[in-house]
Amino acid sequence: MARAMTRVAFALACVAPALSAQQQKCPAVTGATMPREYHGTPTVAAITPCDLMTRLYIYSADSMRGREAGTPDAIRATGYIEAEVRRLGLKPAGDRGTYFQYLPVTARSVSKASTITAGGKTFHSGVDFVAQGNADRKVTGEAVFGGTAGDTTGSLTPEEAKGKVVVLLAPAGGAGGRGGFGGGRGRGGNNPLSGAEAIVTVSTVLPPTRAQFVLNDTVQNEGRDAYNAANPQPAGGRGGRGGRGAFGGGNAINVTVTPRVAAAMLGKAARSRSTCRCKPRRRRRATSWQFCPAPTRCSRMSTS
Repeated sequence: MARAMTRVAFALACVAPALSAQQQKCPAVTGATMPREYHGTPTVAAITPCDLMTRLYIYSADSMRGREAGTPDAIRATGYIEAEVRRLGLKPAGDRGTYFQYLPVTARSVSKASTITAGGKTFHSGVDFVAQGNADRKVTGEAVFGGTAGDTTGSLTPEEAKGKVVVLLAPAGGAGGRGGFGGGRGRGGNNPLSGAEAIVTVSTVLPPTRAQFVLNDTVQNEGRDAYNAANPQPAGGRGGRGGRGAFGGGNAINVTVTPRVAAAMLGKAARSRSTCRCKPRRRRRATSWQFCPAPTRCSRMSTS
């Protein structure tokens, strides 16, 4: 008797058990020291500290190169966010059926034609000084030495700084941040340098020049201008946040210069008060500034 034989195929697969939120272990929940680099476990459906840590470390990794707006690095970082929301199944609602809204961005940088004239000498951008990209006007004023940045024991009064070019020594262990001390609009009267025409940081090493990226949002810009017109900035405003370890200076031009430029401004070398045998006189000398804006149009920036 013939036997009928039936072939049966078995499909076997090894499935790793999914981790639950309670099973995840990482420094965010164990209290261990946060590492410089971190590669987390697969994420879970719930929102957890470990998943947040995993994504933050990816987004802030050196491979993202700072994610500065208007650069391919920003697009690379935004692309990571797009991949995540796509994986989560969110529906795109951006331009042309994408997850993005495209906005024009302008890069502003100080041109090589910018100069500082002091003591009968002319100094040039990128060689003798660097300035922020928003330095787009000419300023002429008397230079006055303001001591060391952050040292309130020898700081100028608002009356002494008003309308002046204030020269400051960089604090120990640091230069003037990105292109000098920060400026910006602000309220309050707690910043004695808010009325200065320019804030100059003296440093033996000039920081690299940086372009300043400006979002060309017409509605936002018009709204800001209308608000500023209706709410004029009072004298002695607080000023914006400065560079690393720096003062803000209202609407002042912010510059980092070499000691040679500072000496020409003051008529003598700028030295810390603690190194002087006697209290130095504040030297004033007319200083002329000529900054030329060099705006360039960048490719469109994508944001999620």
